[in-house]
Amino acid sequence: MRQAVLTARVDAETSEKLDEIAALTGRSRSWVAAAAVKAYVDSEAALLREVQEALLRQFDPATVLS
Repeated sequence: MRQAVLTARVDAETSEKLDEIAALTGRSRSWVAAAAVKAYVDSEAALLREVQEALLRQFDPATVLS
């Protein structure tokens, strides 16, 4: 899998939580951050697909006329 470097600014509290999770799981900060970003992106993408599909169904002439 191709990887890309991503830089993000987070508040101190989030950074501390990230460090804590990394320490407790034995993973690197980078691994935990990447896993969190992936989970968020996957979740948002699924939600947006569902919203888009619902909007298309709402304005589908076949659905409106039935």
